[in-house]
Amino acid sequence: MLPDLLPGDIILSRSKTWISKTIRFFSKLQSGDARVSHAVLVLGDGLVIESLVKIRINELAKYKDQTIVIYRLKDHSDSDRESVRREALKVTGNTYGLLKLPLFVLDSFSSVIRRRPVYFFTQTFGITNFQVCSNFVAWIWRTHGNHIWPIDWRSISPDYLDDWCSRNADLIYSSL
Repeated sequence: MLPDLLPGDIILSRSKTWISKTIRFFSKLQSGDARVSHAVLVLGDGLVIESLVKIRINELAKYKDQTIVIYRLKDHSDSDRESVRREALKVTGNTYGLLKLPLFVLDSFSSVIRRRPVYFFTQTFGITNFQVCSNFVAWIWRTHGNHIWPIDWRSISPDYLDDWCSRNADLIYSSL
């Protein structure tokens, strides 16, 4: 059973699908390990918003039996959370950033060659009006929750979000 969640809480998940395994494979090239492949933002009232084919609203219950971890960013007011929720709802229906995926792959290979994380391709060519799941979550918190990320939000992968949150946010739930 999932705990009570607040708007703005971050759910990170993984599955046994080929796309999840592929995302984790390329993320491992960059970071050495990758537990998750998808990021979701909690809206509250049993709803989440996520970027799949489009940015869309789903039931939180969709994640109750999945392998997930849930984080809550620290030091944010109810007003910050409401702003994040309200602004996320405004972009419902926007298109998924499918063309960004090759940029993440290029960054992964560059990281192997340089032996350190590289974000050149996603930061340079990461068109901002199309977002993959983790970009969407980071963008909403950056632009409407006044949260500062250590790297450009266009470069944040689900794995990076997991690594950062594990050190800087409160762990609410984990089935990993």
